Parts: sequence; C-alpha cells; structure tokens
Amino acid sequence: MASVNDFTSQQMYTLALEIYSEATGNKNLDTIDSGDFVSVGQAILKTGYDPITGAICKVLGRTLFRNRAYSAKFKGLEISEQKFGAVTRKLYPIDDPAFEEDERGWDGSLVDDQSVDMYKIHKPKVVSLYWYGEGVLQKKVTLFRDQFDTAFRSAEDLAAFISMILTEVSNEIELTMESAARTAIGNLVTGIALSDAAGYSVGSGNRHIKLITAYNSFFGLTSQDPGYIGTVADAIKNEEFWKWSYAYIGKKLEMMENKTELFHTALTGKPMSFHTPKDKMNIYILSDFRRYMDTMAKASLYHDSYLKLDGVEEVSFWQSAQTPDSIKNKPTYLKSDGTLVAESNATTISNLAMVVFDRDAVGLTRVNQWTGSTPLNVAGGYTNQYYHWTLRYYNSFLENAFIVTLD
Repeated sequence: MASVNDFTSQQMYTLALEIYSEATGNKNLDTIDSGDFVSVGQAILKTGYDPITGAICKVLGRTLFRNRAYSAKFKGLEISEQKFGAVTRKLYPIDDPAFEEDERGWDGSLVDDQSVDMYKIHKPKVVSLYWYGEGVLQKKVTLFRDQFDTAFRSAEDLAAFISMILTEVSNEIELTMESAARTAIGNLVTGIALSDAAGYSVGSGNRHIKLITAYNSFFGLTSQDPGYIGTVADAIKNEEFWKWSYAYIGKKLEMMENKTELFHTALTGKPMSFHTPKDKMNIYILSDFRRYMDTMAKASLYHDSYLKLDGVEEVSFWQSAQTPDSIKNKPTYLKSDGTLVAESNATTISNLAMVVFDRDAVGLTRVNQWTGSTPLNVAGGYTNQYYHWTLRYYNSFLENAFIVTLD
C-alpha cells in the first residue's frame, strides 16, 4: 500500500479483499479487476456489521504504522520491540589495562624444577545497568453504522472513510511518540547539566558546553575587552562567534569518536572509556541556531562545505512551542557512586542550541500493540475500536552525550 492518504481503486480493491477475508475467513473473490470493487463491497456488507468492524480493525491495525499523514520528530530514538519483560539490562566493560611482565623467561628467570602458572585468574570487570520504565496507553475511535452504508458505495467513498480513520488514529499515536521522545531528551539534557555541574564527569565543560563562555575564555576576553560577548543578542550578530562555534563544536564531535571518558558519567573506581562513531551519533539542533550558523558563518564563505555538519536533524522546539529553546523538568540521572538521584525541584535549561548523544543513550519503543472492537451498540448505532500499546523508554548516562547552550 503506497500511502494511507492516496488510495487508488486498485489499492482499495486489495484492501477490501483483506477485509472480506478477515470477516469471512476465506477469499473466494479472487479476481483483481478493480471494476469488481462494488461487488466486493456488497459481499462484505452481507457478512454483518460486527464482522466488518472487527475485520477493519485488524486490517488497519496491521497497516497503521507503515505510512502516516504526520510523522513524529526524533525518529532516531525509536528502537526495535523488546518483549522480554519491563526491564532492560546492559553490561558495560570497565577499563582494565592490567598488563603483566612476560613470563617466557627472556631474562633467564625460568629455572629447573619450577613451572609457570598459566591458570592464574583475572576476572573481567563489568558494570551492569538496568532500566525500568514503561507507560501503558490506549486510544479509541467510534465508528458509526451508517458510515458503512456510505463508505462501501464506491471505491472513492471507502478510500475517504479508511483514510479518515487512519489519519485520525495515527496522528494521535505519532504525537504521543513525539511527546515521549521530547520528554526522554529533556531528562537527558537536564541530567547532563546537573551531572557536569556536580563534577560527575572527567573534566568539566565537555558534557555541557556553554558556547558564549567558552568563546570568551578561548580568546581571553573580559567584559572590558572589545569583542567580548555578554549576551545572546551580542552573539547572534557576531559573525566571528559563529565561525568559531562551528570549529569548536566540530572538534567536540571529533573527540566523541575517540575512546575517552570525557562525555559520560564517570563511576568512582570503575574507569570506562567509550567512543561514538559519526554514524552512531544522534545530532539535534534548534532550527533557529542552525539558521544563525548558516547566515552568519556560511554566508561569508565561498566554500560553505568547510562549515558543514552531517547527520543533523533540526528541531523547531525542545519541549514547548511557546519557549522553543528551553527545557524544564525534574530529571532522574546517574551519580558517580552508581546510584540514581531523582530531583525534587525542577531544573530549567535555557538557550539550548544543540543536543548530541550516542544512539544508545536515549531510546523508546512501543510493544504489545493490538487492536480490538466492541460489538455494535444497537441503541447508538456505533462500535468502538480500541488501540492499545505500551511505551518503554530509557536514558543511559554511561553513554557519550553533550549539550550546547548559548550562555
């Protein structure tokens, strides 16, 4: 099926056969001549409204997630289904550079009547991290009996009817997934900011890059110096700031490709170094920030490829359309002692320009998706079609990530 919003007669005929098969348990109408669509529709109606509703529910449930009128943002966060309970576990190796002296006796240390013990134990060091969290969601759509009489009179009417149902339900589910993604990213962002401030990282300023502060520090500028940037407004109109920012952020992205401890929470006594290749990075950038970079930095260059960031997805707003560059929540994040802290007070991150993280740092998935319909309500002349799904999500502060703010 090409698109839920672009049904041809041939596509509708195929869908009608599917509905007929579900409703009757067979497909004795095996012709593929789209001119027979009306007879297929009549045969479907003869099976009764309850079987029709159930069949439509099953068929649309199977095709619901193939193509949509609205596609949720942050698609890179959705991972494959997991059906092994509500707990996800991941093992992380601890750095263990325990090199030993070579025992082959090059220095004459091997003597008669002695042996080298090749069974000495050196156990691998790992950290086991668990994620818990899921939300159970439900949506219902009411289908009226009289709509069927209209819908099955022609291929066009049925196309409009099916498209209406698909668009309504899928848009709502897509918005739910997008909202969940925004929440997951919001928790990561505020958790990173608090972790960096608390010193849970190796070094400081790698996970929370304060771009204006970094610029002034890099050039040794104080408030008394010309060229000093004190506000976001000053930064926006400073062409040199945007050129430098491209280079500075590009260097951070390059550093994430190296195996270091700079971009994740460092557990006390358990050194772990990780790298994130470019093709494993999720890079989200506020569209306003991207436009400033393009107009202020690229516009003055003959070769704009010098300032090119690959694999970037633009974001119109992080959490609220009314305050596009801000995030406010009460995060739960990992401390250096391996425990989780759930903040009781809300943390606000303003002027958020960019979020970069390893694909394993944030994820959400929907499982246990199923649909079902009620019998016909003979008093009201309608049936209710239910959609159920479970949403699971996680943040991992042991994975590489950093945020960029204009402050």
